[in-house]
Amino acid sequence: MSKKHPVDNSPPEKWFTILGLIIVRRTDLLAATAFVISLSTLSYQLWQFAKGSNPIIYPPDTLYVFFDRYPNGVTATRIAGQLSFTNSGEAGHNAVLQDVSATIKLGERTIEEYWLSFGTVTRRDTEFTLEVKEAAHPFVVDGGGAVSHMVTFSPRVRDCVPQVSTTVTCQQGADFVTDIDFLKLLAPQKTLNVTFTGRVLGSSRTLKGNCSTSITDDFMQTLAKNDWYAARCVAAP
Repeated sequence: MSKKHPVDNSPPEKWFTILGLIIVRRTDLLAATAFVISLSTLSYQLWQFAKGSNPIIYPPDTLYVFFDRYPNGVTATRIAGQLSFTNSGEAGHNAVLQDVSATIKLGERTIEEYWLSFGTVTRRDTEFTLEVKEAAHPFVVDGGGAVSHMVTFSPRVRDCVPQVSTTVTCQQGADFVTDIDFLKLLAPQKTLNVTFTGRVLGSSRTLKGNCSTSITDDFMQTLAKNDWYAARCVAAP
């Protein structure tokens, strides 16, 4: 006599798949959830590792324009401003700022200047004082951190190499603009645009921050009278 087996009339266990895995029981679901979380965490860490550092340069809110008289009698127009740098990379993904330059644009005229020093700017009545703390040098922006410096810029003698074409000439002192010449350049213009360019050590990427300031009558008159002016510089895309 054959023995009958009990018939299981309970409904079939529900199942579904995650990343190709068949999930049936609740314990399997918890294990699968933990697996997905660990996989996503690992993927994020690998992405951050591949991403590395991500430094950004921010132009100054206040741009200082001043005339500097050199010991040899040359007067040159210079600028200064509080530059800020951030690094959205993860901790440990640091970036080294190699140097920063500034390009001043006035109509068709372009003036190139390079960082010279870190310092502080103070004003007493109409007197402008620039106290130099140290010569400008490369610095580290930690991953997830920020750095800010009051940076002064100065023109350099251009390195003119022999030109093949005679239609292009190189003037070694083209970026040394006197007070009189700079005021002449300002007069017909409505805005002064400055682009700050930073180079990252070990990377071909350059950082750029732009700002512009309006050239008003007060700008012109105060600069001509006091040899310096502090102008609001509006960040531009």
